[in-house]
Amino acid sequence: MGYDFHFYRNHYLSLEETVKSLQNPELEGQLFSLDESIVKYSESIFTEIRDFRSPIGLKSTLIHPIDQDSMHCLSYPQLVKLPVPDIRLRYELLRQFNARLFSALPFLSLESNSVIVKSTLMLRNLIFHSVKMEFFYDVMDKTSTVHNAPTVRYNRLKLAARLEKRNPNEILTDEGILKNTAFGIAFSQLRHVDPELLRPKKPSGTEPHFALLIEFRGEHVQGEGGPYRQFFTDVSRELRDVNSLPLLIPCPNAKGKVGEGRDKYVISPSAKSRLHLKMFKFLGQLMGMSIRTGVLLTLDLPPFFWKQLVSAQVTMTDIEAIDTHFYGTMRFFEEASDSDFSTIFQKFTVPLSDNSICLLKKGGDEIDVTFENRHEYVKFAQKARLNECSSQIKAIKRGLTDVVPHHLLGLLTWQDLEWRICGKPMIDIKLLKRHTVYNSVSPTAPHILYFWQVLEEFNQEDRRAFVRFVWGQERLPANDQEFNRTATRMLIKPYSGTTSPDQAFPRADTCFFNLFLPEYSSPDILREKLMVACHFDADSMNADNVVPDDAEPENVFL
Repeated sequence: MGYDFHFYRNHYLSLEETVKSLQNPELEGQLFSLDESIVKYSESIFTEIRDFRSPIGLKSTLIHPIDQDSMHCLSYPQLVKLPVPDIRLRYELLRQFNARLFSALPFLSLESNSVIVKSTLMLRNLIFHSVKMEFFYDVMDKTSTVHNAPTVRYNRLKLAARLEKRNPNEILTDEGILKNTAFGIAFSQLRHVDPELLRPKKPSGTEPHFALLIEFRGEHVQGEGGPYRQFFTDVSRELRDVNSLPLLIPCPNAKGKVGEGRDKYVISPSAKSRLHLKMFKFLGQLMGMSIRTGVLLTLDLPPFFWKQLVSAQVTMTDIEAIDTHFYGTMRFFEEASDSDFSTIFQKFTVPLSDNSICLLKKGGDEIDVTFENRHEYVKFAQKARLNECSSQIKAIKRGLTDVVPHHLLGLLTWQDLEWRICGKPMIDIKLLKRHTVYNSVSPTAPHILYFWQVLEEFNQEDRRAFVRFVWGQERLPANDQEFNRTATRMLIKPYSGTTSPDQAFPRADTCFFNLFLPEYSSPDILREKLMVACHFDADSMNADNVVPDDAEPENVFL
């Protein structure tokens, strides 16, 4: 009769009804965004159920109507008022499309200009994440090489000592960057390395996957995974410090404390010297290594950045997300009346994200913007801002495609690429819990239950501090698939000290994502000890001595 077990209208009973639904004039112009929402909604259901390899295995009857009081209502507002048969019909079409594409992808030559390839790439937002990423990493595996990893050597302790002595407002020279930053030292040591050596074969099992062998001089470190992750953490920190590296700067909204995206960084338009462009290329190579090996760069970059790397169109909406003032100014010029221009003193110039001035035409600093030429000014100003970092983006993309096959990028959305390189900024405790295993301790032991309770109560800053303490990174893999692909799991082991557990601190084997957790007698004691451990300054990776469980909290890299 067209109804399911829950008495929701399940499907249309005739072909005529089905065709009429697909041709609904009220949805004209909305279908692509509607289908995007259905793909994301079905993937969220797939994540909750996790009984299938991908959303292809979901039956349409599992796509339930969205309750107006649910969180899904905020995430997928377009689907709230859409009839259930329409949602399920469109989902079934998308599911069938993905099922056939899953089988066809290995036979498509993505570098060709054929109609079928162009159409597939145009529909990349409608491809289930698991479908595209399984193909993506299969190609990555087949383009990897077996070799000894290039080595980067530097003394982190000396770098930290120099940083402490430096004036906080002192901007490093190019020579200073090459000598006093992990990024600059690695850039100098790797600039002539064959990019093929940066594409390592993924090892079997839980062996660490790394593209570089990082050697910390002056520190006794055993294992490769911990130093490798710490290097990417160090580089991420330097990239966020405008006085250490001139490549990225806080976006205009961050500097003006207005609008959205105040946590975002953008490329500095003035960083375009020959050396800077080589550094941007190296940044692209680091991003490629991040994708291949699963280590994360902790960077907050806006869609305006990521879209250009996957050749997606950037618009003024992307500019608004990083520079509300400029966006508003352009709107004002477009809508201003003739009389408004009596009080406007604007030349044919525009400030870029770093406040450097760009001439929009020859002699633009002497040409007034008038009511008659205002549209020309807006056109030129918008073009300048949309392309303000095009040379730097090209350099990053050259480096990225040294490590990742160029044509694979066309299969990714901008968010796919961001999650592969930077993970998600929000630490999802439920996701971490699904990928935690236990050694000689029960997952239902009281102190384990206290542990998860306390982590859930942590704010995002404290959660990032915990991940950094136990793993040497500030973010987790983006989803279950990434956890599984990178063989990442947290292992909780029992406390083995001789003193009272309530007096001991947690300890971490950061190389292996292992946590040694004492059997605390209450959530409050566990919270106190864990907070001290997470925020204790344990940046050194020196593991010369075995640290007893009842000593001060420390990351031990073994």
